[in-house]
Amino acid sequence: MSKSGNFIFKRNPDNQLIFVGDFDGYYRSESDPWGQSASSSMKRYYDFSRERLMYIISKIDKKDHVMEIGCGLGYVTSMISDNFKDSNVYGMDISETAIKAARDKFNTLNFIHADISKPIPKDLPRNTYNIIILNQLLWYILEPLPHVLNNIHSLLTDDGHLIVSNAFAREQHYGTHIIDHFYGATAYFSRQKNFKLLHAAFYHDEEEHDDGHFLLKKCHSI
Repeated sequence: MSKSGNFIFKRNPDNQLIFVGDFDGYYRSESDPWGQSASSSMKRYYDFSRERLMYIISKIDKKDHVMEIGCGLGYVTSMISDNFKDSNVYGMDISETAIKAARDKFNTLNFIHADISKPIPKDLPRNTYNIIILNQLLWYILEPLPHVLNNIHSLLTDDGHLIVSNAFAREQHYGTHIIDHFYGATAYFSRQKNFKLLHAAFYHDEEEHDDGHFLLKKCHSI
């Protein structure tokens, strides 16, 4: 979703797209980054994608503890909590500004300021979450993705599941050497030793971006 100016990606002098990752700067500059409130031109995409995400969650038996990574302003975290009232739902984001805003908007929910690509904070419990969701941040964690998956593996229960929900641009300009569009992501997740890919689905809804979802289950050895 290339709506973030030069805060997240920018062109270098050779016209190559490089990752900047100034998420906090973007959240400070915009009231609704990436239109995640689903009140803008992204509404139809988000409506479809989030409905599919809720459906995948509903099909997983154990969901006592659910964490959304990349929660931003908290809209999807809140949606998960509303749909699965018996679950303890948590949101995590790299942006301190986003987390403060999420806590203000949804003050009954649990939000964590942390970077999933860095060492896990000591106060974040391991082997706890039945479901972890990487929501709309795949392109921002491509380089550290092996480390991210190891971190998620340690946070999940032994029978835990990972869901990856992400938009796919029709023409990808960044990271194709790691993951090239939906089928590249499917191949990447299929090769993992610490997760088993259970399901991959791709949707073309005639929106600006296509929609992809992956369901993986934790394996016991890594």
